[in-house]
Amino acid sequence: MVDSRTVGITRYQAFCALLGAIGSFNFGWNIGSVNIPGDVLQNCVTGHKYYGPFPSCIDVSSGTVWGVIVGCYALGALMGAVISNYFIDRKGYKFVLTWFALCNVAGALLLSLTTSVTQFLIGRLVVGVAAGAANNALSTYVSDITTPRGRNVLGGGVQLACNLGIMLDNAFALGLAPPPRWRILLSLTGVFGLVNFSLFPFASESPKWLVSKGYLDEARESLARFRKGADIEAEFEEI
Repeated sequence: MVDSRTVGITRYQAFCALLGAIGSFNFGWNIGSVNIPGDVLQNCVTGHKYYGPFPSCIDVSSGTVWGVIVGCYALGALMGAVISNYFIDRKGYKFVLTWFALCNVAGALLLSLTTSVTQFLIGRLVVGVAAGAANNALSTYVSDITTPRGRNVLGGGVQLACNLGIMLDNAFALGLAPPPRWRILLSLTGVFGLVNFSLFPFASESPKWLVSKGYLDEARESLARFRKGADIEAEFEEI
């Protein structure tokens, strides 16, 4: 049986890395989500037309305020990265990548149903928390679950997903910027968050994290899933 340290990318590794890439994609999506609809949201270039109880824009009267709204995403990401360290240490990477995805759902509801500057700002902050937590956990998680042969490909794929998120968000925004369609654009981050929340429970925890907490049987089982068909004993002893 081949040594697990020499195997390439297994299907289960790819599946778990793909789930991680959805979080990275969502990070990029939210970076670009206010770019093209910015004139509508900030300056009400379409005028004050109403669709039911929701206004067609939030009428930001100051460029400084708009800058704060945009920048709140980065502030939320910083908060998410710091807060998630506590949960990673105590609950693991899988917990963070599963449950913090719900922040995207909460943020999407705030953003897509927004009726005020304050609500929009809080929504940006909340999706930022989700992004910061995901990116804080993703790099180490993907590194832990992959072998040296697969690490560059799968790790690079996660980073590529972020750029893909920015690109596709701007492409979608070309058709979804006019009111009230910008609300659909901002709600999609919640869809991606729900996908992460629904599927990440099927991923295994990092074997290295499990070993660090003394869960040796669980760590062995997790490593065996990631290295299916290979002899994991030497790699397990290294961990």
